[in-house]
Order: sequence, then C-alpha cells, then structure tokens
Amino acid sequence: MDLNFVAQRVGQPQRGNCGFCHFAGGGGNNVKHGDLEQALVLVNSLNLAIQERFLLFLHIGNQLVRDGVLADAQTLLHRALESLELNHASFFGMRGTVKRDLYRFIVTSLAEIRFKSGDFRTAFGFLQWLGQGDFMAAQDPIACRWDELLKRRCKAPDPLSVQLENLPWYTGDAERLAFHEALWIWGEKWENGASAMAAFLEKHPQTVWNATVQDFRKWVQSNPRP
Repeated sequence: MDLNFVAQRVGQPQRGNCGFCHFAGGGGNNVKHGDLEQALVLVNSLNLAIQERFLLFLHIGNQLVRDGVLADAQTLLHRALESLELNHASFFGMRGTVKRDLYRFIVTSLAEIRFKSGDFRTAFGFLQWLGQGDFMAAQDPIACRWDELLKRRCKAPDPLSVQLENLPWYTGDAERLAFHEALWIWGEKWENGASAMAAFLEKHPQTVWNATVQDFRKWVQSNPRP
C-alpha cells in the first residue's frame, strides 16, 4: 500500500461516510435515528424526473424542519428552491400561482430555519425574497406588457396575497402556520418583528422555540433595520 498516496488524499468526511454506520443504527435503515435516512445520500442515484426530485426534496426537507433537524432541512430545501427557479421548462403547465405559493413556502421555511438557528438577520434577508414569488405567477394570462409587469405597474388577475394556508404543508400544524404568519408580518416591516412574535407566543406559549423567540424579541428591539 502506498501510504504517501493515501495521506495526500485525506479530506473531510462526507454525509455518506458517516451515514454508512449511522443510517443503519438499531438494525435497519431509519430505525434508531428518525432524522437519519439513506435517502439523504441516495437521491442523486435515483432515476427521477425534475418534478419528482423537487417534490422529494420538498417533502423530506419539510419533515426535517418539523423534526428540528435544521441543517439537513436547509440543504434539501435549497435544492428544491434551485429546482423551481432554474428548471422552468420542467414545470411548464403548472399554474403560475401554484409556483408562486410553493416558492413562498420554501423561502419562508428557509427563513424559519435561520430564525430557529439564531441567525435572525439572515432570516430577515430570506423574507425579502418573498416578493420575487409574484413573478412565478407570470405564466398565467396577464393583460399587460412585460415591461409593465417588471416595473410592478400591472397585477395578475389572481390576488397576490399569501394563499399558503390552503397548502397541505400546514395540515395539522397550527403552530407552524402561526410562526410563518409572524415571519410574514416581520418581513413586511422590521419594526413589526417583536409584536408579531409576541402574538405568536400568545397563541402557542408551550412552543419548544419559546426561548429562541424571546431572544429574538430582545435582539430586534436593540438592532436597527439592516
């Protein structure tokens, strides 16, 4: 064995290296650790269409957010967002308003992850992307020219207000919806952050994120808008 050759190729372990043992902890895949699953590394080897890959990233990422596995959730939701943004042709036929709502849900979830990780300023940055979701609705018939649309002088027939309450991602999770609603309010105006999160705590005082929300309320009141 050429040990010099081996030593020169030592690098950081990848997810698959760790998962080789941990994925099967307890005797089988995803048995001992509910947040460790072979799908985290096998997605690229599956023969999936762009839309199917997008939904897989979205479903797994969303569940990991609910389970509090934030780092892996962020990775998967970023990949879902990239699929939606960069592969327009693969989503041809999906109504623009549906694209918009999916986009806004993913971006809000990414803001949620940064918020719950204590990175409040980056969370606010994500919330500033929400308006870009309106352009996802451009695939619907709009009675105006493109230059008018880009200058925000024209509105689509469907209201561009948030319609995410009707998406299945919030089914049975009133706390998550209330948290996202608080984030939307904060995203509209920096100064509304403390009161929006106070209202969230009134609705869900037993949330496991109570301490993080309290830290945020102190932080946002002592920090100027970026």
